[in-house]
Amino acid sequence: MQSTHAVRKALLVAGLCAVAACAGHPAVQLDPVQLPLDEAAHADPLEWWYYTGHLVSTDAPARHYGFEVTVFQLGQLVGGHGRMQLGHFALIDLADQSYHPHEMLGPILPHHDGPASGFDFDFHHGAWKVEGSEGKDHVAVSAGDQAVDLHLEADKPAALLGDHGIVDYGGVVDLAYYSRTRMEVTGTVRDGDAPHPVRGMAWMDHQWGSADMKDFQWKWFSAQLDDGREVILFQVWRRKPHEMIRTYAALVDSAGHLADLPVQGLRIDEQDPWSAGRHASYPTSWGVDVPDAGLQLQFHAQLPQQRFKTRGLVQLGPVYWEGSCTVLLKQADQEVPGVGFVEYAGFE
Repeated sequence: MQSTHAVRKALLVAGLCAVAACAGHPAVQLDPVQLPLDEAAHADPLEWWYYTGHLVSTDAPARHYGFEVTVFQLGQLVGGHGRMQLGHFALIDLADQSYHPHEMLGPILPHHDGPASGFDFDFHHGAWKVEGSEGKDHVAVSAGDQAVDLHLEADKPAALLGDHGIVDYGGVVDLAYYSRTRMEVTGTVRDGDAPHPVRGMAWMDHQWGSADMKDFQWKWFSAQLDDGREVILFQVWRRKPHEMIRTYAALVDSAGHLADLPVQGLRIDEQDPWSAGRHASYPTSWGVDVPDAGLQLQFHAQLPQQRFKTRGLVQLGPVYWEGSCTVLLKQADQEVPGVGFVEYAGFE
């Protein structure tokens, strides 16, 4: 006989399936991104705020961490009476090579027709708090034995991807998309013991639009280089019919200027597969060649097991691989190290 907890989770999954009904709604025209107005939540069926980063403790002995904190805002429930929020948090302890994913179902929010709260993004639920405005964000999450309490401040202006922040995915769907590619971080990390003071660097993505995640697959790469530059690139496929609908790459210079890179001939060489059993297999090393830009990047996962799959009976959100990596960029006779993240979503 199923436990009450298991039944509750099954009902919540049914609720998420109901949210997916919004995918049948026609796409709406997206306006060019305007900040700080568009930092807040929108009325579009899909939206997420995504933080990834690398931290080092300032006490002795120094410990190194990676982290991910994401808030998903998922569509309208059947009847249009509310919206569901879902939180993902992973702490990566690079010293002991351990990965700790956690998931949280947020409140059902009333439907709204535009940015929800002026310029601010503000998500509070229990021990989860994610809020921000104009490049100054606060991310505080506690789950099980892991917790972060981080203050982030952008070093550069937001990078508006595509055409003024609107990315065309092969005529299939448009999404609004901007990134804060380098944010200085201070705060604390707890991993089973007392909190440790940390410093580090983070990346934030914010996307929204009329799309259903289950209809797409993507590979996403971010690199924060030691010379102050960042690289973002991704490839997106539609599931049915299975076809690649967009390849995108851009370089942000040390002053914060974004320049799209030519993607003709872009190639991703996947190496060192890690098996998730019968579910999927994910590479853990990559060679990325952007020949028309004269760039080559090497990504190496800092540990193979960085698959976001919680230990509960049912995971409400998507299962994906999101991993902390070391990076090496090669350009002409120059080599520049850095750190980054790689995400593979929609492959199981």
